[in-house]
Amino acid sequence: MKNTVLRNHSCPEQISVQSGTEPFKSLSSTLGIYYLFTYAATVVNAFPYINFMNFESPLAYVLSTLIYFSQCVIYLLPVIVPVCLLAWFTSGFRRLNTMLVCVTAVAGTSAIQILIYLDKLIFRMYRFHIDNGFVLNLITTKGGVESMEADKNTIATLVLVIACFLMLQTVLMLMAFCLRNISPALRRFYSSRMPAIIAIIASGALIFNTMAYSISDFIGYSPVISVSRFFPLYPNLTIRSFGKSLGFKPSKSSTFKLTPGAGALLYPLRPLRTASSAKNYNIMLLVSESLRWDMLDPQIMPATWSFAQQSTWFKQHYSAGHDTRSALFGLFYGLYAPYWFAFREQRCGPVLIDTLLDRKYQMFLYSSTKFSYPEFDSTIFARIPREQLHPCGPTRTEKWKDDRKQVSRLLSSLSRRNSDQPFFAYMFFESPHARYFFPEECAIRTPYLKEVNYLTMDLNRDIQLIKNRYINSCYHLDTQIKRLLVYLKEHHLTDSTIIIITGDHGEEFMERGHWGHSCGYPQQQIRVPMIIRVPGKPPSVVSRLTSHLDIPATLLNLLGVTNPGDDYSFGFDMYAKTHRDFTVVSGWGGMAYMDGQYKAILPAGSYQLARERVTNMNDNETLDTETFNMTHMDTLVKILYQLKLFYR
Repeated sequence: MKNTVLRNHSCPEQISVQSGTEPFKSLSSTLGIYYLFTYAATVVNAFPYINFMNFESPLAYVLSTLIYFSQCVIYLLPVIVPVCLLAWFTSGFRRLNTMLVCVTAVAGTSAIQILIYLDKLIFRMYRFHIDNGFVLNLITTKGGVESMEADKNTIATLVLVIACFLMLQTVLMLMAFCLRNISPALRRFYSSRMPAIIAIIASGALIFNTMAYSISDFIGYSPVISVSRFFPLYPNLTIRSFGKSLGFKPSKSSTFKLTPGAGALLYPLRPLRTASSAKNYNIMLLVSESLRWDMLDPQIMPATWSFAQQSTWFKQHYSAGHDTRSALFGLFYGLYAPYWFAFREQRCGPVLIDTLLDRKYQMFLYSSTKFSYPEFDSTIFARIPREQLHPCGPTRTEKWKDDRKQVSRLLSSLSRRNSDQPFFAYMFFESPHARYFFPEECAIRTPYLKEVNYLTMDLNRDIQLIKNRYINSCYHLDTQIKRLLVYLKEHHLTDSTIIIITGDHGEEFMERGHWGHSCGYPQQQIRVPMIIRVPGKPPSVVSRLTSHLDIPATLLNLLGVTNPGDDYSFGFDMYAKTHRDFTVVSGWGGMAYMDGQYKAILPAGSYQLARERVTNMNDNETLDTETFNMTHMDTLVKILYQLKLFYR
């Protein structure tokens, strides 16, 4: 008895260590078993993500399955790591330690399971994940859940689902305690190794998913690229810049095609029908980079302004995007820009171009920039042979020279055309793109900044001089448009050709605090001129709201297609009696909703938790966000529905 007492008092440090670490080791074994059960439950809960996918390639199934199992690990990390830290820091308080850690673990994992369950439902309905800012705004806005067709029965069901997941996780925790007591070997295994096991599994999952996506993106392997859209919080990291630095060339696009399923496109919704009296008008589409609406002025663009007097001039016209990719995607497809990625991956061209090709139109496609960036050669012009796409090519000359060169090449091609077949002529001008290019004889606004040096210029000091350069470049643009209009008139083609003149998007000169475009949705960046001359239609001025999204429906109706525009776009025939009540302008970071009164930013990317603000159409008055949300909720839900409409 004496020896025992002496032994106990001779090693006080050992007693202290045991009393401090034993509760943690004991609880670690329980948590290890609990997380194993929870992971299995998460795999079952998340199964519909992989069930959404339907690929032809066996390798795609293998990779998507591995990604699926890895993502389930990643989803649990926000709970596993904090709970383990909590278990360590509270290990000296045994009763508090066990109760607090277990309750936190059950609550946290239940929340993860509930979020996965809700995300599946939202993705099934709208093809957006719950981490998308647009969805978050609808859910967190008063009346938003009800507008998404969530009635009282739905809410009651949701409460039941939450209760079931809480009960499930509680049962799994009780099972972990029981199994720990039954199996001492399992307890010892998890006691000493659980932190290392978690670290290895989590690191492996993150590394595998990151490498799978980045390598697939680099080589253009679509199955993994497509898979990333099916899972929320997928680590979409790329190594394109790193690969280029090593001398490797990344793939521009992929030829892998999805089979019908949740990720495949259903476009158009119904086959196109054509009236027997359809006419095959020639079409000339002239699009300028960064051409804002107020440049259509008799002093700045006299030839284009004069042509507008002989045509239909849509004065309240908006682009489909504040950048070239979004704008031209909307112009040709009549769809919102978030569809871009699916159409690019599946190399699906617009029905407008498909219709022209099916009718044996001669295609004269010229641009003063590349067709490969943005990737219009694998979207808008995916069906066009590369030899029929005529970019200006790499050049060190000023862009006004490229515009002149390309117009000359287009005119030469038109002169050699087969007069028995209709033609589609497309020209994209670059003169008005920053740094704004023009020859000296086109300098109608002076003084102007002689050299645009991004490192030395001062926007506060130089912005008007920079804008003068822009105005001069628009004057030069007008001279090139005039060359094409004169050609059509001299060759008696005006009365058989639909002529469209517009800009891809606008350009801001610090009117709202920015220079350029792609940095917001003020009028200067998104409002553009729109002139359409249709043979036989009298000149007119239209002041109602129109959009680039309306061009496909307008042209296809003029070509005798009898389908409503809803079958292939979100646009309206600009010459019909029905017209739009609102429009949407897209960009990388979201979308802007606009009607006659409101302009509101609708975040369309992940992790964007709040709408920037709601203003009037002219951006000069901030309006009440709550009132907008309440009065426009049905419309916002409609837009969300449209964003998944053309998926199977």
